[in-house]
Amino acid sequence: MRPSARLVAAAASAVLALSPAALAAPSPPVASPASDNQRLGDLAYILGQSHALHRVCAGQEDGFWYELMQRLIQTERPEPPLRRQLIDRFNQGFAERQAQHPDCSDASRTAAVQAALQGQALISTMGKPDHSDRP
Repeated sequence: MRPSARLVAAAASAVLALSPAALAAPSPPVASPASDNQRLGDLAYILGQSHALHRVCAGQEDGFWYELMQRLIQTERPEPPLRRQLIDRFNQGFAERQAQHPDCSDASRTAAVQAALQGQALISTMGKPDHSDRP
């Protein structure tokens, strides 16, 4: 399954809207290419992290990143096992960051920027062929 161009564009726009100055910094390296499903799972995880980090400063009612996750599922229409995996990865990312950053602070804002950079780097690989099986 290839991520749809509209979803990748929407996710990229959301990431880029966060902090232009922070996003000007070099992107962290991305591990070797992964399958499309793995990339979607990684994106769901980052969206979960971003949701937790954004809510801690913007308020518990804020659902920006959750709504983006909902759009990912609606757009991709994954089979039930992959859908469950994406939801689980989102929840894992959320729980991890919520536990690490229960309060709004400089550290939580920095973590939010780092998640955005990871998302930006991941999005740049989506829709590209997976050559991880090559020597």
